[in-house]
Amino acid sequence: MHHRTISRPPHIWTVSLLLGLGLLIFALAALASPVQASPSIQEDKPSNDFCLACHQEEGIDKTLGSESLPVTINPTEFGMSVHGEEGIACVDCHTDISDYPHPNVKVKNTRDFTLTFLETCKECHEEQYTNVHNSVHQRAFDEGNKNAAVCMDCHNPHTQTRLTGKTSGELTPSARIGIPETCAQCHSGIYDAYKT
Repeated sequence: MHHRTISRPPHIWTVSLLLGLGLLIFALAALASPVQASPSIQEDKPSNDFCLACHQEEGIDKTLGSESLPVTINPTEFGMSVHGEEGIACVDCHTDISDYPHPNVKVKNTRDFTLTFLETCKECHEEQYTNVHNSVHQRAFDEGNKNAAVCMDCHNPHTQTRLTGKTSGELTPSARIGIPETCAQCHSGIYDAYKT
């Protein structure tokens, strides 16, 4: 007589084990893949791409007291600036920024915000920083005129193109033409006389 073997359905614990292993593998795979929606921060410091992910948006600003400070940065203009060409990172100048949200700004107006960066320029431009201390602008500033021109008033760090030849160190022809126009922003009467 032949015995027939009747196949039994798998035990409930076998099904549970297989289902659990499948869920575990799925969870591990999900954790191992990067999240595409959020920018990744470099271990050392945020990249310019990280900063520009937000700061390239049109019309964003920071309220300082009753004033509004525009914080939109045009990535193309920055890329063509001398700082962009030289690979300067946003956080090389904005040293208090390491992540988002940013720390609170303590100053209450846009002028005081600009003045907080006076020493920042010195980090890379020590010779120019030293030379400016003999200027009419610096003397006015030292006498208490907070509106006297400082570095960033004439040289927007986000758009300033190269002023001197990379190897020659001499003023470029385009910079020579642009200097009077920069001065005209505050000295329009003198500029009009200069033009004629």
